[in-house]
Amino acid sequence: MMNKPSWKVESDYDCVDKLSLPQLAFEFLRRNPDYIKDYQRFAEVEAELTVELGPKASNYQEWKDAGRKIGTIWDPPRMPGESLQSHFHRTIDHPCDPKAFWYEDWFQNKWGLEGGFPSPATPTTCELKFKTQGAFPFLPTYQEAGLFFHGDSIDHEPFSQVTDVAVLAFNLNSPMDIQLAEAKQILQAEIKRRSDEHEKVFGAVKSKQTVHFRDKFKTYLRVWDAEVSGEEKKNVAEIIFGEEAKLKSKKDCTDPNNFMLVKRNHSHKSAAQFVSHKYRLIPNYKD
Repeated sequence: MMNKPSWKVESDYDCVDKLSLPQLAFEFLRRNPDYIKDYQRFAEVEAELTVELGPKASNYQEWKDAGRKIGTIWDPPRMPGESLQSHFHRTIDHPCDPKAFWYEDWFQNKWGLEGGFPSPATPTTCELKFKTQGAFPFLPTYQEAGLFFHGDSIDHEPFSQVTDVAVLAFNLNSPMDIQLAEAKQILQAEIKRRSDEHEKVFGAVKSKQTVHFRDKFKTYLRVWDAEVSGEEKKNVAEIIFGEEAKLKSKKDCTDPNNFMLVKRNHSHKSAAQFVSHKYRLIPNYKD
């Protein structure tokens, strides 16, 4: 795949078929704006260490010792110029004890990588390893909860608009059996609502008419790249889904304009999920 494929040219994304699953996962991760910022930040730290100590491979321990001074990440973050003592007293009520991480360990833990962090500028040719994610359901930690819940308040947005993971709040001072029964009803209603909405737009799902996930990922990457380029949604929908809309319209008189926009919106939402956090699941897919 080219460093900057043209989203308008479908064949520019054909190399997705040749990538290993971890490399395919990285195609989504390297498009994550926060990953790009983190990489740029720590690339500067590594450049400083290289000037001071020489190549990393030959001076790894010296790198790590020095890196703890200029590349330490605090969780919760320390304020500029804040002393260790002041930081401790300010964060004493934080749900997790204050911790200090070497930038490389912090980076790998944050993004689920094992052994290094490749540049987001180009597709990686190395075999990456991603940390496996535990099975659901699970209780997110204070830091992990932000990956799944994106609402301003639980009252106004109980379901994430970015992921397919629901985050519910429970009152620990009230009977749990009643709350669990209510939670079950809420989840069942939401699942049915999404299913009805999907069937209304796309028709009933037929098990024999499945699209290979790599083809879907090509579309997700194209839509994401188009949005990043600043292209208008209408143009993106027409260029990527125009032919499919024509066939759909001839078959069952579907409004092609509405179909294209719905497909674009669905694909962008899915792309956002994989760019945000679902990339970690791709290495577990089966071709």
